[in-house]
Amino acid sequence: MLKAIAAALLLTALPIPVVMAQDAPAAQDAPVTQDAPAPTGKRDCKELMRLLPQFEGAPDSTLETLPDGCAATHLVISGGQYQRWTIDRLSLTGIDMNSTAVGAPQALQLDAKGLAFAPDVGNPVSAYIMKVRQQPLDVHLAYHYDDAQKQMHLDATVTGEGYGDFGVSATILGFSPADINFSEVPDTAKIAIAGLSTTLENKEMIESFIVPMVASMTPTDGDPEKFIGDGKAGLIAMIGGLPDATASATSKDALSRFVGDFPHPRGKLDLDVEPTPPLKADDLEKLDNPMSLLTLLGKIKLTASYEQPAG
Repeated sequence: MLKAIAAALLLTALPIPVVMAQDAPAAQDAPVTQDAPAPTGKRDCKELMRLLPQFEGAPDSTLETLPDGCAATHLVISGGQYQRWTIDRLSLTGIDMNSTAVGAPQALQLDAKGLAFAPDVGNPVSAYIMKVRQQPLDVHLAYHYDDAQKQMHLDATVTGEGYGDFGVSATILGFSPADINFSEVPDTAKIAIAGLSTTLENKEMIESFIVPMVASMTPTDGDPEKFIGDGKAGLIAMIGGLPDATASATSKDALSRFVGDFPHPRGKLDLDVEPTPPLKADDLEKLDNPMSLLTLLGKIKLTASYEQPAG
């Protein structure tokens, strides 16, 4: 689901003709499902949306041309019968709609409001009950490129009244808007992470999204609760064994308390990751055993805090 949303951030990088209806109203264009007008050489929201086959319009979908981008309402992201999500409103901003240039802008952001899980269960009553029980999410994805520092800054947040708040930001080296292109695989040898920060204030986000994924790793005929408990114990032991150069006693205590509270952590976790030197993307591909992980952790400084609610 997030992969499909993130793909929208790369729309303007595709080397294809993008068009805009010269007489289209600024407030609201035709529904997403209508055919695009004849090409004029400029950017057009209908053409941009057609680049994302995972996004489907509903009968009441609308498409709006903004001064700096596009917005669509009532969309469906479909990755199969049981991988289906609905979005109340999706906006992509940071685009010069009057430009004929091909390539990604220096900054771009995407906002998905009212994101809800909507699998095709094949039963109208079950589908309705699932719909009314949904707690929708809001997703924000953005990047901006600092040309002077040659750094790409990425930001992502996921928020929901019933789920809590999650955010992550990263500084990337060796990658610029000029490298964004669907027709070529990026040269990961040049890409490195200079820093990463994440924050989590959990309500039901862990329970709804992380626990099912972890529990699904339980061996056949195994006990998920014991499997998770053993995993927690092993992770806490590993955290406790981290060298002080990687994490201070305070940070190790914070991380251990957070893991100990799984699967129901409450409070706010802040985690900063500072690799020295910057962590190459190729290094992450080599994480295939515990020793390689320990070697990697030796190059990273972790700073964590975990504020648990009183009582």
